[in-house]
Amino acid sequence: MILRLRACVTSPQHPLPFRATSKPGKVISYTARWTVCGREKARTFEKSAQAKNFLSDLRQAAKDGEAFDLDSGLPVSMLKAATARTWLEFARAYVKARWPHAAAKSREGLTDTMTVVTLVFVKEMPGRPKAALLRVLLRQHVFVPDARRPDISPDLGKALRWLESASIPITDLEEPRLARAALEALALQLDGQPAASSTFRRKRAVFKHALGYAVELGTWRRIPSTV
Repeated sequence: MILRLRACVTSPQHPLPFRATSKPGKVISYTARWTVCGREKARTFEKSAQAKNFLSDLRQAAKDGEAFDLDSGLPVSMLKAATARTWLEFARAYVKARWPHAAAKSREGLTDTMTVVTLVFVKEMPGRPKAALLRVLLRQHVFVPDARRPDISPDLGKALRWLESASIPITDLEEPRLARAALEALALQLDGQPAASSTFRRKRAVFKHALGYAVELGTWRRIPSTV
């Protein structure tokens, strides 16, 4: 069965209804279709929820008045995430896209989670800054809107250059061991003690949503099974 989801991003408040068709012997797929300045775009997903979430993101971007790229059909925020080469580039774009629609408490959880996993997804390189300095860099400079970002100090600027070089390629996250390492880090507090189960569940949900966002953008076909 093929479920086709249709929506015009120029009219997000009036999405067209879903249509379902089936063909014997065919693998189930879910296609999201939308138009940008009269150009029809389409993207196919393995799961219905992925297609629905993708269209929801498009509608929200259109509602916010965000500019869309004519070639890809994606809003600028999603395009930056889709074209990211490293985890850091993707994480910055993901946080920027989610920030305007998140409550204050959710923003805090978003920043904390992305800080933890970003420090896991780095290569071994000489000159690694202290963990405390990297956490300050991510929480106060990397994962905040431009308008809230203070001037960066020389030490933080040096740390940022190291992090940009050390961040792993986004495609490496298809390896289950990396996702497993991130979950292990999320399960601990800064002092190395186990985090509360409720805290871990919230952070795991944020991490899983970020990976799902990458799937929606076509970075991978599916979320790593370890998550």
